[in-house]
Amino acid sequence: MNYEQRYLETLDELYGIGKYEFEKIAQGKDACLCLVSARGRFELVRMHIQNDEIQVSIDAKFNPEKIGSELLRMSFLAKNLYATDYKRLIEGNYI
Repeated sequence: MNYEQRYLETLDELYGIGKYEFEKIAQGKDACLCLVSARGRFELVRMHIQNDEIQVSIDAKFNPEKIGSELLRMSFLAKNLYATDYKRLIEGNYI
Protein backbone atom coordinates (compact mmCIF):
# COMPACT_ATOMS: atom_id res chain seq x y z
CA MET A 1 0.00 0.00 0.00
CA ASN A 2 1.37 3.41 -0.89
CA TYR A 3 1.40 6.45 1.38
CA GLU A 4 -1.29 8.30 -0.59
CA GLN A 5 -3.73 5.47 0.15
CA ARG A 6 -2.76 5.56 3.83
CA TYR A 7 -3.41 9.32 3.97
CA LEU A 8 -6.89 8.77 2.50
CA GLU A 9 -7.62 5.99 4.99
CA THR A 10 -6.53 8.27 7.83
CA LEU A 11 -8.93 11.00 6.64
CA ASP A 12 -11.70 8.37 6.40
CA GLU A 13 -11.03 7.39 10.02
CA LEU A 14 -11.03 11.00 11.22
CA TYR A 15 -14.08 12.28 9.36
CA GLY A 16 -16.01 9.21 8.19
CA ILE A 17 -16.14 7.72 4.71
CA GLY A 18 -17.87 10.10 2.32
CA LYS A 19 -18.48 12.73 5.01
CA TYR A 20 -15.73 15.15 3.98
CA GLU A 21 -14.09 16.82 1.01
CA PHE A 22 -10.44 17.74 0.79
CA GLU A 23 -7.96 19.61 -1.35
CA LYS A 24 -4.29 18.65 -1.25
CA ILE A 25 -2.03 21.65 -0.91
CA ALA A 26 1.15 19.57 -1.18
CA GLN A 27 2.08 15.92 -0.86
CA GLY A 28 5.26 13.92 -0.81
CA LYS A 29 6.26 10.45 0.25
CA ASP A 30 6.47 11.27 3.95
CA ALA A 31 4.04 14.19 4.38
CA CYS A 32 0.76 15.65 3.18
CA LEU A 33 -0.79 19.08 3.77
CA CYS A 34 -4.47 19.49 2.88
CA LEU A 35 -7.56 21.58 3.49
CA VAL A 36 -10.53 19.48 4.66
CA SER A 37 -14.20 20.48 4.62
CA ALA A 38 -16.31 18.49 7.10
CA ARG A 39 -19.10 19.00 9.61
CA GLY A 40 -19.67 22.59 8.49
CA ARG A 41 -16.05 23.58 9.12
CA PHE A 42 -12.79 23.85 7.24
CA GLU A 43 -9.60 22.46 8.76
CA LEU A 44 -5.97 22.65 7.74
CA VAL A 45 -4.62 19.12 8.26
CA ARG A 46 -1.00 17.93 8.22
CA MET A 47 -0.13 14.25 8.09
CA HIS A 48 3.31 12.69 8.11
CA ILE A 49 4.79 9.23 8.45
CA GLN A 50 6.84 8.65 11.58
CA ASN A 51 7.99 5.16 12.58
CA ASP A 52 5.60 3.73 9.95
CA GLU A 53 2.61 5.40 11.62
CA ILE A 54 0.73 8.44 10.38
CA GLN A 55 0.87 11.42 12.71
CA VAL A 56 -1.97 13.93 12.26
CA SER A 57 -2.04 17.60 13.22
CA ILE A 58 -5.06 19.85 12.72
CA ASP A 59 -3.47 23.28 12.59
CA ALA A 60 -6.48 25.53 12.13
CA LYS A 61 -10.27 25.42 11.99
CA PHE A 62 -12.74 28.00 10.79
CA ASN A 63 -16.44 28.37 10.02
CA PRO A 64 -17.64 29.02 6.46
CA GLU A 65 -19.55 32.09 7.73
CA LYS A 66 -16.20 33.68 8.50
CA ILE A 67 -14.49 32.56 5.31
CA GLY A 68 -13.99 36.12 4.06
CA SER A 69 -11.86 37.10 7.03
CA GLU A 70 -10.31 33.69 7.66
CA LEU A 71 -9.27 32.67 4.14
CA LEU A 72 -6.29 35.02 3.98
CA ARG A 73 -5.09 33.88 7.41
CA MET A 74 -5.46 30.24 6.37
CA SER A 75 -3.53 30.76 3.15
CA PHE A 76 -0.67 32.44 5.03
CA LEU A 77 -0.64 29.62 7.58
CA ALA A 78 -0.57 26.95 4.84
CA LYS A 79 2.23 28.77 3.00
CA ASN A 80 4.23 29.11 6.21
CA LEU A 81 3.80 25.44 7.12
CA TYR A 82 4.87 24.40 3.64
CA ALA A 83 7.84 26.76 3.56
CA THR A 84 9.16 25.73 6.97
CA ASP A 85 8.80 22.32 8.55
CA TYR A 86 7.13 20.45 5.68
CA LYS A 87 9.07 21.73 2.67
CA ARG A 88 11.85 19.18 3.19
CA LEU A 89 9.42 16.29 3.68
CA ILE A 90 7.23 17.20 0.72
CA GLU A 91 9.72 18.42 -1.89
CA GLY A 92 12.44 15.96 -0.98
CA ASN A 93 10.27 12.84 -1.22
CA TYR A 94 7.93 12.96 -4.20
CA ILE A 95 5.97 9.77 -4.78
